[in-house]
Formats: sequence, structure tokens, C-alpha cells
Amino acid sequence: MRRLTPHLWLRRLKGLFPTSHYALGVSGGADSMGMLAFAARARRLKGAPRFTVLTVDHGLRASARDDIALVARACAALDLPHAALRGAGKLPPTGIQAAARRLRYDLMGQWCARHKAGALVLAHHMQDQAETMLMRLARGSGIDGLGAMAAVSFDGGLAVVRPFLDTDRAVLRAAAQRAGFGWVDDPANKDARHERVRWRQAAEDLAALGLDAPALARSAARLRAERDALDEVAEAWCETYAHTHALGFITLAAAPFDALPAALQQRIVRRSLHDIGGGDYMTAPDAVAAFLEKRAARATGGHTLSGCLLRWRGDTLMIGREAAALGATRTKLPPRGALLWDGRFRIGFARGFPRARYKAAALGRAGLDSLRARQVALPPRVPVAYLHALPALFGARGRVLCPSLDPCAEVRVSGLEKPATKAYVKE
Repeated sequence: MRRLTPHLWLRRLKGLFPTSHYALGVSGGADSMGMLAFAARARRLKGAPRFTVLTVDHGLRASARDDIALVARACAALDLPHAALRGAGKLPPTGIQAAARRLRYDLMGQWCARHKAGALVLAHHMQDQAETMLMRLARGSGIDGLGAMAAVSFDGGLAVVRPFLDTDRAVLRAAAQRAGFGWVDDPANKDARHERVRWRQAAEDLAALGLDAPALARSAARLRAERDALDEVAEAWCETYAHTHALGFITLAAAPFDALPAALQQRIVRRSLHDIGGGDYMTAPDAVAAFLEKRAARATGGHTLSGCLLRWRGDTLMIGREAAALGATRTKLPPRGALLWDGRFRIGFARGFPRARYKAAALGRAGLDSLRARQVALPPRVPVAYLHALPALFGARGRVLCPSLDPCAEVRVSGLEKPATKAYVKE
């Protein structure tokens, strides 16, 4: 393998996701400081983009401010812009690593959106990839999980780029050392209560059996390529046989769907569940398999899964939002601009609309009854449960506006072509 130089790294980065402004997620650890060293040298090359360094304080360790200060000093010496981010509130007592990860992505994604950074770059490397694959193998994951981390993925509207997945961590550490950077060692990286740490500690024994990081990373890359090929097949099928209704649900043609292999059926249903229900994680394959078995045993029926209501009858399988999953909470309207509702609809308002007098929520049974009382014509052959999940505005004296069913000049509702949500594989 060719030695990784700043020139080659920059070419790889641009090849994965070209943009004029990259944000670098730098924690102060050896890996991210090595990435900082590559960026510091690459930015002097012809045609180099802008780099901004982001550091997140989760509020978990008193020493976190020292870590941020270390990164800030390195950035100041390099004349690289740096932003320290911290979220409000405390992390939950359980599932703390997942919550900390979610906080990191949310804070860095919000910063990138505000400052027009096209992508967030992370320093995940070959050993990280191998550990991810082993953890998912232990859970019995399928092709999605065993493909491990992708070089380019998306968290909502944020592009996340990992240009070091085929690079040994020693390369990053050596780059940090050559640059004269210090780094911090997070105590959590040695805490055997964490699954990833236990796999890291077992790495030497596994390597002796041939399961070393390069072999595992190669397998993950091949599985990702096969996963991508399946996704393309599923995408092509959906373009022909799936329809996204303006009222926010998806219909799948039953006969062509039933002709598909079970693996593709699962893939299409998981994708549709995420498009409608959102959520941080894709629905588990076992849960989708259980639904498909139930559908195969009954000519008609319904099933709730991942915040969605699946209905099947005759020649159609429908996947729509479950109103109960939306809750009864009513949301204040923003003082200006449009409201993104449930990650699926964009609600726009005419100038002068009295926003303070209304709140947004799912239409629900009572809201639909109000429209019926006004003799609003409802669409035929649409399950009433899907109408309950439509966005509505509730005002004083019981006034209900639901532009999806009863258009008005003051409020406009449009469905999104792609869900404004993020999804990870959790298998």
C-alpha cells in the first residue's frame, strides 16, 4: 500500500465527498490529532478546502475542558479555526455511550448547518472498523451490520466522511507525533465494561487466528459493496412498484412484492419504515421478518412497528405513520420560516398568519371529527388511521386547520421527497 501523504489524503477526501468546507471532529485523542496533522499540511496544497475543527464537551468528565484546551492550543498554533461545543442538560444514567454519540452528532450537525460546512470528517480507522464488525458479528448481524461503517454516510442532512477506514491507527499516531502534538487518553477507552474495549483487548489473540484488523476491514468493505448493490436493486424496485402518497404514506404493489426474495422484501420494508417513522436506527431484521410472516398468514390485516402502521388488503401493502406514536403534545409554531413536522412535512405560512394563536399536532380522531362536521370531503380508500397522523393546526375555540385535507391560502403543507431523519444500523 502506498504511504499515505497529505496529498493522497486530500485527494481521497475530495473523492469521497467534495466540498469547499470540511468540519473536523477532533476529540484530543491520538487518532483525531493525527487527522488534524494531515489537515494542517493538506490545507497548504493547491486547491485545498477550508477546515474548521470542532470539539464536543459531553459534560461527562471534569478533564474535558483540558482536552478542549489542548485542541484549541494546537489549532491556534496552526491558525486553524476551532469551535468548542457543549449541549444543554444531562445525559441519561443508562445507555450513556449511545446518548453521548447522539449529542456529538447533533451538536456538530447543527454547527455545520449554521456555518455551511459541507461535511463532517471523522478519524475512524481500520481498527475501529474491525471492532465494529466483530461486535455486530457477535450479535448475529446480517449484511447491513457486517458492512460496518461506511466511508460516507448521512445523519439527516449532514454528510459524515471517514477517510481513514483502510488506514492503520499507527499512521495517525505517527502523524500526530511528527507534528509535535500531544494527545489525551480517555479512561473510557480502557474500561472493560464497554463492549468495544473488550474486543480491543482481544485483538492480539484474534490476530493470531488470522482475524486481524486488515482482514476484517477487507471483509467489511466487500460486504458494504454487496449491501450497496442490494440497495440499488431495492431502489429500482421502489421506483417502479412503490408510491409515496401526498398524505404521507407509502403503498407497495403486493403481487410484485410477493415475487421478491425474502431478503429484498425485508430491505424494502425496513427502508419504508424509516422513511415514514424516522428514528435513529433502522428496524431490526427479526422484527420485519415477524411482520412478513404475519402478513403471509392473513389475507388482510394491520401491524404496528417502528412508529408505523402497516396495513394490507387486496393488491396493496400500505405503510403509514402510527398516530399514537406521535403523541398528543402540541408544538408552538416558529416565529418565522417554515415548520418541519415529524421529519415528513414542511408547513409554510402566509405573511400575517397569526402563528401565536395556533399549535401543531397530529390531527387525531377529534380533529378529523371536526373536519367531518364542516363537511370536508375525505379521500376514498385511505385508511382513517393515516388521516389521524396528518399535521394539523389547533387554534382557539376548537378551530382546526388541516391543509392536507382542507386547503387554505394561509397555510401550505408539502411532503418531503426524502425523510429529514437519520438512521443507523443496529443489529
